[in-house]
Amino acid sequence: MSWWKSKEEKAKIKLEKDINKLKKPGKVYTKAQLLALKRKAQGKTIAQVKAENEAAMRKRAKAKHAAYKEKLKINKKKKKNKKVNYGSDAAGLTDFDKRFNNKFLNLK
Repeated sequence: MSWWKSKEEKAKIKLEKDINKLKKPGKVYTKAQLLALKRKAQGKTIAQVKAENEAAMRKRAKAKHAAYKEKLKINKKKKKNKKVNYGSDAAGLTDFDKRFNNKFLNLK
């Protein structure tokens, strides 16, 4: 372990100390109660926390949507570049003829 701590580590330790100051000795806290203590230690209101959560959710959704649109463009280009055969091949057989031949002529 190093003696040097990053800003994030120091902030986390300070937050834990602030939470411990708010706790009552001997009381068992639920997860929701611990989250409420954390929020109070940070000095935030419920509305602020909700706004932060919504902003983060919208940011993730925007990134996900951009990736989806990009994937859609790539697939569209692939389809456009693909040669269209319309069911005939070099022998002049359509897809129906091929299925018919495979189904009925290959019976033994």
